[in-house]
Amino acid sequence: MSSKLPWEISPALKPERLQLIDRTIRRVRNEVVDVTQMWEKGDDRWVIGCRAHRWLFRELKNMHESGQYPWMDLTSSGLHFALTVERESIRIYSGDPEGRPSERHLAACLRELEKRAADAEAQSSLFSAIADYDQQNPDNVGWFWMLAVDTDEEGRVLRTGVLQANEQREPRNVYIIDDRISAIGTVTPTRRPVELPPVDIGVFTPNVETGGKGDNGDGSKDT
Repeated sequence: MSSKLPWEISPALKPERLQLIDRTIRRVRNEVVDVTQMWEKGDDRWVIGCRAHRWLFRELKNMHESGQYPWMDLTSSGLHFALTVERESIRIYSGDPEGRPSERHLAACLRELEKRAADAEAQSSLFSAIADYDQQNPDNVGWFWMLAVDTDEEGRVLRTGVLQANEQREPRNVYIIDDRISAIGTVTPTRRPVELPPVDIGVFTPNVETGGKGDNGDGSKDT
């Protein structure tokens, strides 16, 4: 089966929204690295990961509460949280977007699914809406949206990717978020430098016969 783009599967996952999430993750994660005293104070990648997790939660929560992003919401349980884009729940984790998510990350997705199902059952209208959504999208039943954050040795973000995974940790529809996506959801083309031909510049050469007047390089003489 051919791979699909996120917004082809769910219109909620628009490219400009994914780019905003990508930029936010990059900024927060890199800020954490900048303030971490890794070697001087004994901090390590685990410390960076924990701090980045909490900072990102706070940043996304502030964005949600600002009212500027009505499509964004957060659900949290203990130290865990999931980002919700309209009706799509996305679990953010550190890892290779093109690799298999860990059992721990999939377990968090299952807990989130159970919690949403319990909340939906308590609200009959919401439960009906989710049931209708599953009927309209049968290929997505049993698949979880995840967002992997790939980092370097220092903990800085190299790339982020959206994917779907099932309970067997099998990934599909992996999409590496391109930070060149513009506000309208297209990739901004890279402009190539324009190569100009060499300019033929005349060299002034004194002419004794004309009293020091020189040739301009185009056959004319100084007057």
